[in-house]
Amino acid sequence: MKRLIAISITVLVGVASLLAAAEFWQSKPYTSWSSKEIKAITSASPWAQTVVLRVANMTQIRRSTGTFMAGAGEGEGTQNPEVDYAVSLRAALPIREAIARQAALDEKYDQMDAAAKAQFDQKWGQFVAQTFPDKIIANVRYSANSADVDRQLANYWQTQTLASMQADTYMNGPDGERVAPVAFWTGKGASRDFQLAFPRPAEAPLKASFSIEFKHPTVTDQPSTRIIARFHFKDLEYKGKVTY
Repeated sequence: MKRLIAISITVLVGVASLLAAAEFWQSKPYTSWSSKEIKAITSASPWAQTVVLRVANMTQIRRSTGTFMAGAGEGEGTQNPEVDYAVSLRAALPIREAIARQAALDEKYDQMDAAAKAQFDQKWGQFVAQTFPDKIIANVRYSANSADVDRQLANYWQTQTLASMQADTYMNGPDGERVAPVAFWTGKGASRDFQLAFPRPAEAPLKASFSIEFKHPTVTDQPSTRIIARFHFKDLEYKGKVTY
């Protein structure tokens, strides 16, 4: 009897404890954001969504004894495999601010002397001030709670190219047009990130939305499935301006 497998897909679009009442990114400067708030804005905010794939492994019972199968390959129960894809809009101002703030925490900005702070402020101030008038850039961070699945995912994503991604990766624009990426970058080694760039729409109607869509590969017992992260223009306002 084969192991039964079911896949569920969950899209996390908010973190209740942080997004309730006034959003922290509207009420406090990014230079005061905590690590928890940085994680929220880069994984579950108007500018970021996390798509979670879960596979439920139904443990088999040995009919003759009623005991759980313990041998390898006999249907032994394991922790439910999970794969997360955090899709964020890297060109959006609050995402860039979150990246800069994380760098400040990592490099212990508060403990720097005046010269080091000035150097840091110049470097990351330029990063935050960047503009992307003709592109939407999606940063995708992937992770798995299984070392084997993690290795398979890294092997897959780190060997992709722009040509291979263009075959089944799209941005569905606010006008309904489906466009392929114009640039692709993937991290190597310990990195678990890749980026996609798409042409920026000429208009951003507040009642409209756009989505990023790509294919999660077949890994272990998980069949390939589509990953879709949708963003609504009306939710992307920050400091009085829609940013994405």
